[in-house]
Amino acid sequence: MRDCSSSANNFGYEALHDIVGDSLKSYIMYLAIMSFDDDATREWEQHISQTSSEPMYESLKEYISHRMMRMSAKVQTKTQVQQTCSL
Repeated sequence: MRDCSSSANNFGYEALHDIVGDSLKSYIMYLAIMSFDDDATREWEQHISQTSSEPMYESLKEYISHRMMRMSAKVQTKTQVQQTCSL
């Protein structure tokens, strides 16, 4: 009997997680996209136009990760140039 009860609770949790999880991901996507500046919005629109599926949470995570790497590289390059110029 305990196994059935446990299975029923897990199923209920999974169903609830699917509903809340999707809503939460949609809300996070909305907040992230609304916080983009004009350049990021334009890049995001280009990014999603190149994919065949709807803009999904994983796609947004990938885009943000790549943008952060590019911005970090720009900062490092700018810092190196400034250090070189000050020598």
